[in-house]
Amino acid sequence: MAGPVGLKVGVVVFRREADGRLRYLLLQRPQRQGGWWAVVTGSAERGESAEQAARRETQEETGIITFLRVIDLAYTHTFRSRGRTYQEPYFAIEVPPDSPVRLSYEHVAYQWTTADEAIRLLHWPHWREVVRRTEQMAAQTT
Repeated sequence: MAGPVGLKVGVVVFRREADGRLRYLLLQRPQRQGGWWAVVTGSAERGESAEQAARRETQEETGIITFLRVIDLAYTHTFRSRGRTYQEPYFAIEVPPDSPVRLSYEHVAYQWTTADEAIRLLHWPHWREVVRRTEQMAAQTT
């Protein structure tokens, strides 16, 4: 019998430059965890909605506390890990262009990239897809 489905979240953090172009925050995981460039990811805590978890994980992993808007990307990645099924809805969070980044222990470096650079650097196909969705949805909601 399958157990309960776990809730994880993913977040594409982005900022709008003075010229109107978007830049995406990528976080590098330590070599012992693959050394991949990643978006913000994490687990929801008991009683937390997916959006609440996305906001909290973004603050914890980046140190950024001011959000201009949160966009539900209408994309959920489903996967199995350690014998359990997880649902991982994705959000995009726009932050002020001058937001200082303070990495948590989970990452060793960060960079702000264009969408094309992010798509080239991100490890998993679903991360590349959510950057594409952010690029489209952020342009529609300005």
